[in-house]
Amino acid sequence: MAGNRSIIDQLPEDIWVNIACKVVNNSTYDLFRMRSACKLFRHVGKSQHVYKNASLFDIGLEPFSLCIHNSTRLFLEQCKLSCNAKALFRFGFDHYFAIRFDTSNPLYLIRMAAMNGHLEAMYFYSVLVVCSNELEENTRHVVQFVQRLITLGALEKCRDNIRCILLAGTWWVRNIPLISQQRIVCRASTCSTSGSMPQRHLQYKLNEGSINVTCVECRLDFEVLVFFDILSRIDFE
Repeated sequence: MAGNRSIIDQLPEDIWVNIACKVVNNSTYDLFRMRSACKLFRHVGKSQHVYKNASLFDIGLEPFSLCIHNSTRLFLEQCKLSCNAKALFRFGFDHYFAIRFDTSNPLYLIRMAAMNGHLEAMYFYSVLVVCSNELEENTRHVVQFVQRLITLGALEKCRDNIRCILLAGTWWVRNIPLISQQRIVCRASTCSTSGSMPQRHLQYKLNEGSINVTCVECRLDFEVLVFFDILSRIDFE
């Protein structure tokens, strides 16, 4: 009889999934505790919707293979498989810098994170592509990413976040980035700032002032120079 059913049994499953999403956005480890409470909570706590929307703010960005428990790593793996942008970025970042002789494609993971709306991934992917052999086939994507960051007013913040992550993690950053050479993105003869980014970058280094460039391609050229500065401060093993 309905009168003998508990409140847990009476509520539709999608309500419990939404509750699990709120729990995981507050604490990943609270979700683990919730999943251990009963069979229903274990089921809804493992739904793709929960994995995809987990905030992961309480899990550090240190290399997964060294610093987290197996249960947490398995959770992050499921988040990645569910196209959680934060998990995609974490795995891509981890594989790019922390894992020697990695045979996966970390740039693909970072790009997927960017395509799913992760702002730091947009910045990181854009500067890495310019420094790699993949610029020609990805120019349109990276210009669109940088344009979006500029529109949102988030470009400088993303750069600062990437800088903080790298400089705070120098003890685990093992790999020299796979940088072939610096490419020039803006080659437009009609652009008044094309080719002037090295001089503007030097002025920026001297006074840490703002950079006022309307050309998106030129701004990406400038950010690559700043990224090289960040890398030069890391003592790669």
